[in-house]
Amino acid sequence: MKPTHAFACLAAGMIPAAGQAQSANDEAFLGTIVLEMPAVPGMEDDDISISSEGLALSNPADLSELFVAEPTIAVGSSIPMSQKVYVNGIEENNLAISIDGARQNNKVFHHNTTTLIDPALLKAARVDPGVAPADAGPGALGGALAYETKDASDLLAPGESFGGRYKLEYDSNGDIFSNSLSVYGREGGFEYLGFAKVAEGGLREDGNGDEIIGSGTDLLSGLGKLAYEAQSGDRVELSYERVVDDEIRPYRANLGAIIGGRPLPADRPYDLERTNIVLSYSDTTPTAMWNPTARLAYSGTKLVNDESALSTNSITSGETVSLSGEFSNRFALSWGELNAGLDFYSDEADLDYLALSSGAREAATEKLSNIGLFAQARMEPTSNARLSFGARADFQDFEGTDGSSQSESGLSGNISGEYDLSDC
Repeated sequence: MKPTHAFACLAAGMIPAAGQAQSANDEAFLGTIVLEMPAVPGMEDDDISISSEGLALSNPADLSELFVAEPTIAVGSSIPMSQKVYVNGIEENNLAISIDGARQNNKVFHHNTTTLIDPALLKAARVDPGVAPADAGPGALGGALAYETKDASDLLAPGESFGGRYKLEYDSNGDIFSNSLSVYGREGGFEYLGFAKVAEGGLREDGNGDEIIGSGTDLLSGLGKLAYEAQSGDRVELSYERVVDDEIRPYRANLGAIIGGRPLPADRPYDLERTNIVLSYSDTTPTAMWNPTARLAYSGTKLVNDESALSTNSITSGETVSLSGEFSNRFALSWGELNAGLDFYSDEADLDYLALSSGAREAATEKLSNIGLFAQARMEPTSNARLSFGARADFQDFEGTDGSSQSESGLSGNISGEYDLSDC
């Protein structure tokens, strides 16, 4: 039984007693408020979904505030550029992460975040904990985490063709100013959206009034979207999203201080840039046999630690990029639905280290590519039972930093089911 169902039953069981208490005091009983996650078509009931309505109410400033209401999800670090998401104790490095369907290969440095994203851009976030479906993509054995950014249609009321918003925020702890501007509209079959945000501020203070090392703010984020939808329902969309965080952070960004070992500065510059470009096609008027998804995406993350002014006297840069795509079709059948297709990615990671004192340089590159075929079936045998099962075939090639290579292939399957013991 889902937690929300259990909560509803518990609340319903408390109503009679509450009503008697109110009557005894001659006070009006206002009823019971039940908060329940909205159902999203095509998703299993154990998925965790954060909707646009929930985001508008909570107005999260970072990932820790985004997932604060989900007990199975934890977020480490208080600084956005070093935050990592843990789902049932599993770090997001072991999850399949995507933004607008684009695979994210952000393992550039294990001491900073793997997915720096501005919650102001988000329309929804979805987590597939545990057994992930085959169409969640490769590398989803620990689950999947998907972010979806806003469209112009999410911001325009019915009948409106143009709109804009300006938002100014101030945080007295650190004297942080945040300015954001968005412009969006639609005309004929075209839609467009432009969003930009700048946030700057000094060091924050803890409860004792002491400055927190590396807690300054220097963030730039932006999102641009252009889409065209024909009268036939064919929709093509191009999106560009970018986030830049350039500030002084703790030497190991996710650690407050380093105790022991070789002498190191307390902090150093972290210049982190992440880019996401997605071209997608879909049909907004699908039929039972034709409900396609086609997507081609690029994602990249670059980190530069310029320590030329520090005792370490070095410059280190790392970059990870991924070119990915998916071609699939969702079939509506008498017993449920079947989503089948193929996906692929080609990842590359580069490291460049320069010791300024000696002039020594180290560089390394590794590559990973994968092609996968998948099929996932979802059905409801009865009104209170759900069953999902699927399989993947993956073919992978890896090239190491020493030039060596290896190829692997294999099959993987999944099955999950749910049964509601009560209608409550």
